[in-house]
Amino acid sequence: MSLLDRGKIIIPALSGIVLSIVKIVRLMVAVTIFATLATFIQFWVIPAGIIYYVIKGFLSYQKTKDKYQLNLTRHLYFQNLDNNSGVLLRLLHEAEFQDYREMVIAYYIVWKYGKAGIDAEKIHQIAEKKLKETIHLDINFEAEDALAKLEKLGAIKNENETWFPLPMEETAKDIKNREGIN
Repeated sequence: MSLLDRGKIIIPALSGIVLSIVKIVRLMVAVTIFATLATFIQFWVIPAGIIYYVIKGFLSYQKTKDKYQLNLTRHLYFQNLDNNSGVLLRLLHEAEFQDYREMVIAYYIVWKYGKAGIDAEKIHQIAEKKLKETIHLDINFEAEDALAKLEKLGAIKNENETWFPLPMEETAKDIKNREGIN
């Protein structure tokens, strides 16, 4: 809780204690005046007054704490970033980046090992082997999808199910011209 909220709790409690002491002193004077009621007042009214102020302070503290928690909950609810649409957008974003990663890996393998041509199964095997060596996990690399996207992009060519890389400079120029990038 903030310092202001704590002050809202402590200051009334302290003033209540001071007022309680003043009332107790007045009550003690009244007790000496009214000697016949002294026993009843000493044993029941004074403890009841103290108990009343303790309970009042505690309930005030609980009310302030509940108000603080309610405000916090309202702010978190309205500032929620991971709602249903946020989760779906995140999944779509990750899937798109996964496609890009597959394309980069497939292009690298075709570029490095496919000067004389390489088939999709060999690309698949090399990719899985390199991924296993690099990240120590068994990954099922789907080369066909990445190769089809690279062919559509104009980065590689397919001749009789054998893939050949196109020169990077030409590919980059073609993509820039197609996309209107200078």
